[in-house]
Amino acid sequence: MPRMLVIGAKLRSCLGQIDVRTPDDGLVYHATSSAGCLNQHRRLYRGDREVALLHCATIVWPTAWEVTGTAGSFTIKRNPWSIERRYAVKGGVWNGATIVGNLRDDSFTIETPRGMLASAYDLSYPCERQHLDIIDVRAELVCVLATIIVKVERSSEAALATAA
Repeated sequence: MPRMLVIGAKLRSCLGQIDVRTPDDGLVYHATSSAGCLNQHRRLYRGDREVALLHCATIVWPTAWEVTGTAGSFTIKRNPWSIERRYAVKGGVWNGATIVGNLRDDSFTIETPRGMLASAYDLSYPCERQHLDIIDVRAELVCVLATIIVKVERSSEAALATAA
């Protein structure tokens, strides 16, 4: 049976806390952030226990997020040459998994060569919350991490677009 989660930021900013909740509003994970001039860090917690650390150097192109934690160590790297949003997982248990968005950038899937792990879509505009349907519950943590990365990058891109 798939597990459904709702992912939303507490503050509408690229540095806000991101909460991951069940549909009945129970908190499952929360991600906090800190940013420096040249990099960005996010920590994902389940309760009071840190389960992952995400690190992204902001001056590196294309974007690559280094992830360490209970799901192992791996990288989620963005493909800059794709029309739709596309990432690949390199290393770790989920090596070869892909995160692929649609042309409107309001939904995406997380897949491996063995099948789909999860799908996500926006619940509200502009991109404030995502609904995540996790099909393979063993992949819950990597799916949550991928969704947070997509959410952070979309928020950062939206902030840059409005500033220009």
